[in-house]
Amino acid sequence: MRLSIRRAGALLVVAATLTACSSPPTPDQQQPPAAAGSGSPAGARNGAPDPCGLLTTAEVSAATGHSAADGAINLTVSQARIKACDWTAAGTGTVQVLVSDVDAFASSRETAGQIYGVTSITVPGASDAYVVTGGFLIGMDVAPYFVQVSYVTVDPNVEAVTRDLAARVAGRSGPPN
Repeated sequence: MRLSIRRAGALLVVAATLTACSSPPTPDQQQPPAAAGSGSPAGARNGAPDPCGLLTTAEVSAATGHSAADGAINLTVSQARIKACDWTAAGTGTVQVLVSDVDAFASSRETAGQIYGVTSITVPGASDAYVVTGGFLIGMDVAPYFVQVSYVTVDPNVEAVTRDLAARVAGRSGPPN
């Protein structure tokens, strides 16, 4: 359980880094959350993709091997320029997709590196990416967005699952056509 708490703390640390980089929302940046788990590519604040629309519940369940609940906006992490969506499988773990229109790739990588250590990786659809030691969190530069995929679990295949989900998300996160 200690490992899961540590990993959950990482999500908040990286989100806190993004918070420090963001400015207060303007009225045009304030929108209610999109329907959770809808799988639709509806835009989030500032035109960023809705994180709940970047994966389907079926994809999360298939990748993790556990039946996951529909994605829901994480109100603790989400803010005006940062949106996070969680898919949870009772007792087995949580997948989170975080999307921000704040240019936070470098600062997030630095923070994650100080806490866990990071390795550069290639993720199709991302111009740059890193994975933290332990493989449970992948941060990506998917211009113009910072995108993070994490899988908080004790599953020994955590890195393979996180990489699979990150590749799906990166391919759907780019700017609108």
